[in-house]
Amino acid sequence: MIGRMMAVGCCLLPLVPLSALAQTPAPAAPPLTLERAVDRFLARNLAVEAARYRVDAARAERVTAHLRPNPSLTLSAEDVKLSGPTPAGELYEVTSSLSYPIELGDKRRFRVEAADASISLAEVQLADVMRQRLTEVKRAFYDVVLARTARDHALETRRTFDTLVDFNRVRVEEGAVAEG
Repeated sequence: MIGRMMAVGCCLLPLVPLSALAQTPAPAAPPLTLERAVDRFLARNLAVEAARYRVDAARAERVTAHLRPNPSLTLSAEDVKLSGPTPAGELYEVTSSLSYPIELGDKRRFRVEAADASISLAEVQLADVMRQRLTEVKRAFYDVVLARTARDHALETRRTFDTLVDFNRVRVEEGAVAEG
């Protein structure tokens, strides 16, 4: 779980504005919102793309399941002279066969039903991957927001404490408060 959170955090790191990482001011970029983070994550996430491709592959298999099997024609000749002219009368055996598979017992209908079930399964898997990944992204986003808020609060507390120390130092120097 922690490894997954670290991976999501690493994925979100490029989404953090450079001004938060560097001391020099960067050009003004729009603030990172949850919607932008989700959109960027979904556009670049390989697990989501793989799940989408599995849905597309299942739909393609459904198209294939609707097709009827192709007939096949086989021509063969045996005992043919390979050197010199070969008149047609010197061919000893010529064979041709045509086969057309006949599907009995509603095999085609069952293939289509199985393909439909595969599509449903792939779509459910896509929804599950989306749910998991979106949960991870949202959790990581709010962890970053919480960390940023905690940092801002800590900086504000430090500034307040520094002001209080400076105020008391001045009071001690003026003699308004005892040094001890």
